[in-house]
Amino acid sequence: FGGAGMRLDNVSSGKSADKAGLLRNDIITKMGIHEVGNVEEYMHALSKFKKGDTIDVVILRNGISITKKLTFL
Repeated sequence: FGGAGMRLDNVSSGKSADKAGLLRNDIITKMGIHEVGNVEEYMHALSKFKKGDTIDVVILRNGISITKKLTFL
């Protein structure tokens, strides 16, 4: 993936992303207060959360920005 953000190649059934309604090929652009421009920024943002935290995740789906609530399991 060459654009800004982090594209989901897979969403595992029953996991946090699945329960939040994220889909394969969604592009994560923000997690909580953390901007996600690439996989390194995604990993950095991910390290800031723990099990039980609920955050807003901003995704691009078919060019449309969508905010979802995600709870880390």
